[in-house]
Parts: sequence; structure tokens; C-alpha cells
Amino acid sequence: MLSAVYSSRHWVNAALPQPHMDELFHHPQTSVYCSGEYHKWDPMITTLPGTYLLAVALARLSLIDCHNLFSLRALSAALVVINLLIAALVAAAARRVVSPPGKSHHAQRLPLSVWAVVGASVAASPFHAFYALLYYTDVPSATMVLAMLAAALHRRHLLAALAGVAAMAVRQNNIVWVLFCGGVGVIEHLRADARDSRLDTDDPSLVDDVLGTLATLVRCPYKVVVTIAGPYLVDVGLFVAFVVHNDGALVVGDKSAHQPVFHAANAAYALATVAALAVPELELAGWPTRRSLCSWLARWQTLSAAAALAAAAALAVAYGTLAHRYLLADNSHLPFYLWKRVLSRGPGVRLALVPLYAAAGLAVCRSFAAMRRPSWGLLWLAATLGATVPAGLIEPRYFMMPTLVLKALSLGVCGNPLRAAAASLARDLLLLAALLALFVVGVNGVHIMP
Repeated sequence: MLSAVYSSRHWVNAALPQPHMDELFHHPQTSVYCSGEYHKWDPMITTLPGTYLLAVALARLSLIDCHNLFSLRALSAALVVINLLIAALVAAAARRVVSPPGKSHHAQRLPLSVWAVVGASVAASPFHAFYALLYYTDVPSATMVLAMLAAALHRRHLLAALAGVAAMAVRQNNIVWVLFCGGVGVIEHLRADARDSRLDTDDPSLVDDVLGTLATLVRCPYKVVVTIAGPYLVDVGLFVAFVVHNDGALVVGDKSAHQPVFHAANAAYALATVAALAVPELELAGWPTRRSLCSWLARWQTLSAAAALAAAAALAVAYGTLAHRYLLADNSHLPFYLWKRVLSRGPGVRLALVPLYAAAGLAVCRSFAAMRRPSWGLLWLAATLGATVPAGLIEPRYFMMPTLVLKALSLGVCGNPLRAAAASLARDLLLLAALLALFVVGVNGVHIMP
């Protein structure tokens, strides 16, 4: 996987020796910071300067040349290696955390080579690996969020909160993943110290999981809860202070084009993307057999969930479908063609895709149910909605973080991580090759990116 990424760098650099798309903003701003001119800022940049400060810090250590575009792209590629390692830590920690009582060392029975394949599978997720070839904020953002999740699962809450600050400094909407990681970390810390009978079953329902967790919170001393949740609350306070200081806006620059909207259909697109990239291989990994899958699909709870998901998806696409002006004006991104050839064909075409969105939602629900942590799924859904619904643009890279988080957790917990990760890795490398062909070779002289 790493050799594929690093060899692809040469193709991209040869095809695009000059800054491309968002690099036209990120590269000059980094160069300005590297020259010590921190008071200068490009008003078209929407994110906080965490990525640029990271590049400057590494340049001060003579590890990169922050004036050189190829060196900055190499930074993104290097972070993929770090993300691979952190994703393996997240997967192993998730396996240990959700192991049934009496099997606390379950994760240690798997060799390091298995976790290396799992980490590579997560890091090879197509949108993540693709943007590792360019100088964008997405890969550093993934580094900070995965590090935050790993620390939270290891009950290092202060370290997790510090990673959360770094994550928000790279992309401020990572506040949703601060809340997710904080929720998971606090829940698991309290569950480990004071279990509830409703949480001791092998397959807790969402209601039992939530009620059992709330009962544990109520019984837990107030000072303990504050000590555990406090670091994450500090992150929330810093985010609120930033928004107030920024006149109520989430983005730093280009505010008129990035106003929060109600783009409910974006959540449906996100679920479909995540289900396609993070779920299918898990059925190969020792999770419930086909017979149990059919039994699960026939349960009234599953049928009710499918009906609710279908209704929600229908409402989302009927009343929450938007086309941003940047989407309509940019033929160098795949969403432009998805909109032009499919989604803009009318309400009938969009509604015809509702069963796909409902099936994707069921697949994600099944993934979290198999983890024995339905409450994680609820937190994940809230974070995914918070990251996608307010965004006016249809950007597959906005779906990258939900995909990475779900893959790292589910691959760690599934019955046969090696088989699942190997299948996922092979599939994702093929998808990455297709994306690179569209980008490097292009179509009619246009370099098309996701």
C-alpha cells in the first residue's frame, strides 16, 4: 500500500508540477508563514492554519522545505504512514474494549502483522490515500482525529483533548469528532469502572446500551465524571470562543460561499459512500453467516429501521437536495458529473435511489450492532450528520473521516480482521488506481479528482 502511494507521487508530480485546485491557496499561505509573515492571510482560505503551522514546525527542524510544493506533498504522503500506525492502534484498542468479560486480553492474541494489514486497509481508503498525493488539509486532519480516538480508547483523555485542539486547528468542523471521541472515551471509561446489568449481554440493544450507560453515569461520582469529561469540555469551550470571535461563522474566509445550510441529502450520500467503502468486506470476516443475516433482516426491529431509514432518506432528497454554485462551475470534480448525469435528472431519479440509501444505513447499523456498542453508532451518526448536513458542497472528501473511523473500529472488532482487511485493501487499491487514472491522465484534458 505504501509503495503504491509513494510511486503514485511521482506520477502526480510529473503531471502537475504546479499547485492544483486548493493547493493554489495552501501552498502560498504556507510559504508566507515559513517566511515569518504570520500577519498575512489569504481571505479565500476557509480553515484555521494548523496545517501550515505543522509544515513550518517541520521546516524549522529541517525535515521539509515549506516553500517547495513537492516537499509539502511529501508531508501528506508521510502522514499516511503515521495514519496507518494510528489506525492499527485504534483497531486494537477497540477490540480490547469490546471484548466480552473475562477476555480482556483478546486483542493481544493477534500478531502485529495482522494489525499492520488492518492499519494499511484503513489508510488505503481511496479518498484518504488520494489526497495524500496533494497538499490538502484532509490528511493532517485525519491524523489528528485518529490520534484523538486512539487516546480516548486508551483512557488518555487529556492527550485526546490535546489532539482534539490540533484537529480543530487543522479543520474547525472536527469539533464533531471531538464530541464523538469524547463521548466514546467517557462511556467506555465509566463502563469499565462501574458496569450495569443491561450492558453485560453479548448483544445489547440500543435502548439497553443507552439506558445502561446513563445509569452508570448517574451512579458515578460527580467529580469523576467532570475529571473524565473536563478535557473535552475545554475543547468545546475553545470552539465556542472561536465562533464568537469569528462573528458567528465557522469558516475563516470566503464566508459568503460557505454559509451553513440544510443539505440533508448530503447525509444520504455520506451513508452510501461509507457503506460502500467500509462495510462489504466485513461479511467475509467471520461476522454472522448468511443464515443469520437473513434472520436479522427478517426481524421486526430491522424492518422498522429500514422503513424509518427509507422515510428519512426520501424526505432528505425531496426537501434537502442542494446544488452549490461551486459544484455547478467545476468540471474537474467527480460530483460535477454525478450531479449533471444523475442527481439533476429530477425528483424521480433522486427518489429512486432511496432504497440504496436505506440499505446503506442498515449496513452501518449492522456494523455497530456487531461491535456490541450501539451507542457508538448513535454518536457516529450524530458526528456524520454534523459534518455533512451543514455543508453546501457535495465533496467525497467530506465523507472520508466517517469512513476511516468506522473502518478502524469495525475491522478491529470483527471475527477475522486479517481476511476483512486484506479484502478491503485489495479493493481500495483498485479504486485508488482508477481515481489516479482519471486524475493523472484526465478526460479531454481535464484532471478529474474526487
